[in-house]
Amino acid sequence: METERYTPLGRVPDDIWLRIFVQSIHGFCIGTTRCCRKAPTPCSNPFYLSAVCQEWRDLALSSSKLWFILDIHFDRDSRTNERHTKDDLRARCRKQCELVEIAISRAGDRALTVAIQLDENVLDPSNEIALRVARIIAKHAHKMGKLSTPLYPAWFRILQEGQFKALELVDLRVPGWPRAQSVLTAGQYLGGTLDLTSCTELKRVQLHGGLALNDGVALSWKNVVEARFLGLPLERFAGVLEQVGHCEHLNLSGHYQNLPSPEAVAQSLPDLFALYQKQVTLHLRKLSLGLIPLSAVERILSLVHDGLEGLSIYGAHPYARHEMDFIPLVRKLPRFASTLSDFTLECFSPKWIPLEEILHSLPRLTCIHLSGDFFDETLIHRCFVTDGLLPTLQSLTLRIFEQHNKPIRVRLEHILDILEYRRCSLKTAEIHLFWPNLSNHDKGSLDVRPTLLEMAEEGRKITVVMSRVYGGPSFDLLKHNESDWERLVSG
Repeated sequence: METERYTPLGRVPDDIWLRIFVQSIHGFCIGTTRCCRKAPTPCSNPFYLSAVCQEWRDLALSSSKLWFILDIHFDRDSRTNERHTKDDLRARCRKQCELVEIAISRAGDRALTVAIQLDENVLDPSNEIALRVARIIAKHAHKMGKLSTPLYPAWFRILQEGQFKALELVDLRVPGWPRAQSVLTAGQYLGGTLDLTSCTELKRVQLHGGLALNDGVALSWKNVVEARFLGLPLERFAGVLEQVGHCEHLNLSGHYQNLPSPEAVAQSLPDLFALYQKQVTLHLRKLSLGLIPLSAVERILSLVHDGLEGLSIYGAHPYARHEMDFIPLVRKLPRFASTLSDFTLECFSPKWIPLEEILHSLPRLTCIHLSGDFFDETLIHRCFVTDGLLPTLQSLTLRIFEQHNKPIRVRLEHILDILEYRRCSLKTAEIHLFWPNLSNHDKGSLDVRPTLLEMAEEGRKITVVMSRVYGGPSFDLLKHNESDWERLVSG
């Protein structure tokens, strides 16, 4: 209507509408190594926007900016409680495939960002509809800029036909990792199946579930700045280090269920030592190592150059108690004393960790993250208050688990002393306390709330959370009230 031009919405220029559309749709989050998005909404779907009116449709079709990001979910609609039959779900998945091809055609020459989520209860990966998804990816492989997808055995043969030459970010996952074991064998020849050596523009890579690399990637992956290999068998660590040790951030972790046997450890350590003899140097800024023996951590640190800024060691398990000697590892740390600023240590089996020796070795730390059951009620207090270690500390994260049924209030009072003692330098503090026997007898611990609120009002980011189990319901001392406390202890 002619009169609509004189309404406030009618006077909004097309370029402003287009910018609004782009911001709505591009809520798509490209993480450091993953493509991820919060639950899709109608406003984040260009097909919905283009169906509002003819003007919006013309505007949407005129710009490729709205179509190059594809978030493909083959699952039940979590926003509704409707129950669909399998035929209904397949029909919806078939329609989604059609919309994906339409969107790719409208994206023009733009590099595509594609994230795929597939619920196997909704759609069998070997079903013709699921295979059609793989064929679409392979057909447009040359246009893929960022790709996050599960990998199924039935998809390998199809995907090997694609040439992923424009990829800058790739996130490949063995479905069900770390639970699935049967797929790992097929995943071992991933490097030979998908032509990852052609990905010369690749900057970030994440492989889940022990997926292997072929020998040629060391020559072609020269632009990679971040690499994550999760669920990788220990015997493959040496090969990965030799091929991608030039990147800035490297994360290597073993498998939660397939922990290395003493035989595997004995076999792998000589391979790591061989890298040292060949004078292989890892020019890393950040290194994360998990679910491997400390002897392997020590060997890997021997390969890292002196400019390391961040180090994370997590998941020390009781499968190798003879490997829990921290002393050789502590002796490696002074080499990074002048550059290391961020340190994470998560261990759940050792009953003795030389925390004071570690902190003495790294006097320039500004961020420290500690998690595990190796704390006693005075260890952290002694390090940060009595001994005055780490005067430059700005960020502190603690995850403390109950030990010997000691009152939670005692722990909170020691933590409060630390926060108050470091009041001048500390900017952020995140404290998580896990107490299975939390009850109303511990309600006195809420008395520390006024002091925490006072510190928060001074501009510091303070979080103190209590929970019975890891990942279960929690109580935030600064956000929740007494009724929330009652629900937690009664649950």
